[in-house]
Amino acid sequence: MDMNWKALAAMLPIQPCDELKQDVLMDIYDARGLGSNLILYHRESISLADEIQQIMDPQDWARWEQSKKRRWGARCTCTCCGEDFIAGYVRNGIVLTEGPDGQTYDGYAELGPDSTAYLDGETAVCPHCWTAAEVTRRSALRQGRTYQALQAEVVHVERYTAVMYWMVRRWQDADGTDTTVFVPHSALIVDQEGKLRRFRAELRNGDVRETVWIPCAWSRDPMQMAYYSWEAVNHRKIGGWTLA
Repeated sequence: MDMNWKALAAMLPIQPCDELKQDVLMDIYDARGLGSNLILYHRESISLADEIQQIMDPQDWARWEQSKKRRWGARCTCTCCGEDFIAGYVRNGIVLTEGPDGQTYDGYAELGPDSTAYLDGETAVCPHCWTAAEVTRRSALRQGRTYQALQAEVVHVERYTAVMYWMVRRWQDADGTDTTVFVPHSALIVDQEGKLRRFRAELRNGDVRETVWIPCAWSRDPMQMAYYSWEAVNHRKIGGWTLA
């Protein structure tokens, strides 16, 4: 590969444009384009007692102490807003209190006319951010989940038109972490003679981790190469998204 192509590699961007980022993130978090928002839960013993009154005498306090009891509840985390909350617990799911307008509320709840059970895989509305999210047992994400999709973007570098490929990577774990990053993957450029040139991204370690584009001798279409994604059949995905 001649020095001109190495110089061109140094001019390739290492992140997509802001507009593409915004569009992709909206598609992921608003339209479930890559995984889903989650309400993670695990069973937890909850202490319940009668409501404390503003004025209570010693007998009232004694009755309050006697009213204490423990029940199995659910400790929940919404991956969208990051808030923790308590809900009722049923086998393989949670119970949320609902208002007449369908709004959900946090707090211990038992099955009844004013509450609904949501089992694993069903969609509930977070009582804090009102986002629809999939109810998921926390232990199912003990090892985390990585969702990926290859995103193509057309850019102009000097007098060349380049197709940049970014690996959109969404990571979720049992603590409620939910992050999406854009990782440089590869680039294709057609020169003035119609010859296809390919570059691959290499992450180099040093005082500061940096991405370097390396010219390659082969030019296989990145969209035809399999890569990992948790939700795909056998966790292998081919293809991706495009945006001019």
